Amino acid sequence: MVFTGISRVFFIKNNAQYETIGVFRDEMSDIYGMENLRGLGYNRTEDSIEYVIGLKEYTNEIYFCLGQF
Repeated sequence: MVFTGISRVFFIKNNAQYETIGVFRDEMSDIYGMENLRGLGYNRTEDSIEYVIGLKEYTNEIYFCLGQF
């Protein structure tokens, strides 16, 4: 699977990731609109989880703004 987006690592101690992922989603929705976003959590460890936010539909403009990993 290829998922294009911006990834960040969140620490999961005391369930802190729920608030911080929410802030991350809010930042991206201010730019791209909440209806255009998709999120994916991966690489969970005992202490952290990586979370990526990408767009619902791929466009060249967005590809260059967000990058691909």
